[in-house]
Amino acid sequence: MFQKNDYVYWQASVKGIIYDRAGRVEFVVPAFKHPKEYVPDTFNFYGVGKPRDTVSFLISVPGTNTLFWPNIEKIQSLGLNQWHILYDQRLKVRSRSRFNVDKTDRLKLRNLCELVCLLFNDAYYENEDFITVPGWGRRFWFGIREGKEYIKHIENFAPVKGV
Repeated sequence: MFQKNDYVYWQASVKGIIYDRAGRVEFVVPAFKHPKEYVPDTFNFYGVGKPRDTVSFLISVPGTNTLFWPNIEKIQSLGLNQWHILYDQRLKVRSRSRFNVDKTDRLKLRNLCELVCLLFNDAYYENEDFITVPGWGRRFWFGIREGKEYIKHIENFAPVKGV
């Protein structure tokens, strides 16, 4: 069974198209409880149906503020060969606005990641919201203030070797 902060994988079907999804367990929902009772105001909720007769899970997907409620039968532990899904899955475009942002902090962190990952035969993953180094057990989230990108938050998780 899964616990809070475990990384998981499942396949979702939308209008006949199957999508690979991956995310982190945010909340464990007890049997016969509706997950909406566990969704904080800071998250959107995607899931339908009545409370389930088994424990279920609310899962966050990187780059969104949405919690998903997949069927327990579809959820698996995120395998080493599936970590790329965390960063490659299709997400909705929030804005088409373009503006110049000073990304000096991101470039410094990226250079450090490249150097250390090269030295220790590790890998890192990057998207517009964060840089993740599974072997370090760290995800560096970025924010933008007054046209300058900065490290807003460092998320810690159990290191994953061999990604």
